[in-house]
Amino acid sequence: MVRNVGGLSAHNVRVPHAGALAAANVHVYVEPGVNYSTQKLPGGEEEILFPILVSKQQVTISYLYFPPLTFHSINLPIRSDEGYARTVYVLPTVQPPRWLSVVVFALALIGLATVAYGVFELAMGGWLGGSAVNK
Repeated sequence: MVRNVGGLSAHNVRVPHAGALAAANVHVYVEPGVNYSTQKLPGGEEEILFPILVSKQQVTISYLYFPPLTFHSINLPIRSDEGYARTVYVLPTVQPPRWLSVVVFALALIGLATVAYGVFELAMGGWLGGSAVNK
């Protein structure tokens, strides 16, 4: 996935690959359908070129390849006219249902309130010798 997280547009975003994709039997799919081209570089590498990615635009590049190839043997650092991109690895995870998130948040708030009340009582002397009113 390539995403422009900056506030300005990124121009000439290049996603280079080590070697020619077709020669290595690597198939590429870009989603959503945006304007891009594939270029061969002088060293035998191949790159996908996006002329512009506007602010907050996200493009998913899917690869289909077979062993012994791995992701690290295909991809090279991504760059644009503005500089190099930062690589962030994300693992797909199943999102919990909304109701479960609300319940966990409510229980966390109840726990926080209980701890705050305990600290208040401790500070007022309620647990260690009675309150100041009883003395």
